[in-house]
Amino acid sequence: MASASSDVVILTASNDIERLDVASAALRWKTPLGGIRQDGFAAHVMAVAGSGNHVVVLVRGSPSVVVFVDLSTGRVTARRELPPGLVYRGVDVGPASGRVYLFANRDVGPDRGGELGPLSEAVVVVLDSDLSNVLISQTVRSTYGFNWRVYRGAVDRDETRILLSYHGPDSTGVDLIHLNGTHLDNRCATSSAACIPSHGGFAVGSRVMFFATGSSPILRTDHDGNLLGDIDTGIEGEHIMELTLDGSQRFLFIAGSCLYSDGLFEVDTVTRTTRIVDPPRSDTCGERVMALSDSVLVVIDPHVVAIDRKTGRINHSLKFPTDPAVDGLVVGR
Repeated sequence: MASASSDVVILTASNDIERLDVASAALRWKTPLGGIRQDGFAAHVMAVAGSGNHVVVLVRGSPSVVVFVDLSTGRVTARRELPPGLVYRGVDVGPASGRVYLFANRDVGPDRGGELGPLSEAVVVVLDSDLSNVLISQTVRSTYGFNWRVYRGAVDRDETRILLSYHGPDSTGVDLIHLNGTHLDNRCATSSAACIPSHGGFAVGSRVMFFATGSSPILRTDHDGNLLGDIDTGIEGEHIMELTLDGSQRFLFIAGSCLYSDGLFEVDTVTRTTRIVDPPRSDTCGERVMALSDSVLVVIDPHVVAIDRKTGRINHSLKFPTDPAVDGLVVGR
């Protein structure tokens, strides 16, 4: 669990990375990373690297680049242009190796019109820990007539599996992809459905994984993806896409979207009950929650606000939504 002395690092739609002191709402440093302005919707394009002293950032554009930023100074210490021909959507760092995992789409065929877009396959690219070499570049899901738009990718703590979620106009779910040396094995790739029938993001605990469904229920699986059941959160009027697991691995936090019903919720995964931290139609809304400590939560996109976990009261507005936050991390001092 992060502590009350932790800071928050955010990436804005303008590709500025900023470190914020939550206790004082002060800006510690701000570094422009360049590139084209991003869609303001939440993305998973940052991860802590280098034993916790750097953050790796995917700067999406044409070309897309990946950079290392020193967490103490905000200085860019490494930068690499990514292989062309892909639309990069997310990044993670291998806990064991420090390798950088990038999650992307390759469009194949013409635009189908409307919201469907082109057919698209999912690709994983793996770089050395110092960004020097491309170790893997592999298609992990062919189109089978769908647009497999990547929503989020993550590597498990043992670095033996990748979780890859989709949120396309005609695709959804999460694939569990096994890492076998330099080969990626997606055992669901020959199916027209993903391994886990979820919708949106996920939270990985030491024994159980939790998956959003786009509505009130949350799916529970073991680490092999076997369904253990679900938790009905009772949250109505929301399109739930993001879950955050606290340090105790007992509580899940969900923010009500600013596009839907607002609010902030705490789900007890043991009793399977939901506590309303701040009610719908309140002052709190966002796409993602970060647990700063046992008592403080930070909600981002488009605002960045620190909230008292017990009362739901906003302690600080850390950043105004004129330049929306698209991703955020909690980092220790």
